[in-house]
Parts: sequence; structure tokens; C-alpha cells
Amino acid sequence: MSDDLESGNCSECGIAYALPKEFRAARRNDHKPFMCPNGHAQHYPQETEADKLNKRILFLLKELETAKTELASEKARADRNFNLAHALGKTS
Repeated sequence: MSDDLESGNCSECGIAYALPKEFRAARRNDHKPFMCPNGHAQHYPQETEADKLNKRILFLLKELETAKTELASEKARADRNFNLAHALGKTS
């Protein structure tokens, strides 16, 4: 059973405590608070690797949408210029 526990210390009062590995991993991932044995709230504010990757994915999706919008705008401008050049060539 002790193999399934990880020790820690309260950031407020310094008391040592042990938590199940699964519980500690869950709190690192969801950042939800938990209490030390003396009742002080604890939490893991650091971004997990999954948090960082999700932020990166959202950033890249926004970049992709911006690039698609710019491409569509440039294509429309190129089409207008082509049509204008074609019309001027026909009327001359």
C-alpha cells in the first residue's frame, strides 16, 4: 500500500502528508484544490504538458483560420485583377 502513496508537505503549515498517486496525478491535471490534514487548501497551479499542448493546438487553429481568411481575400483580389485585366484587354 505504501507504494501507492506519494508524500508532500503543506505549503501553509509544513505538515507532512501522503496522498494516493492517482489522486495526486488527478489534482495535477485538473488543478482542483485539496486539503492538508490541518485543513489548509492546496493545489497545483502549474500547467501540465496536456494544458500546454491544448493551448498550442488552439493557437495553431486560430493561425490556420487567419491564413485561410487571408488566402481567400488574396484569391478574391487576384480574381478581380484578372477580370479587370481581361475586360480591359477585350475593350482595347
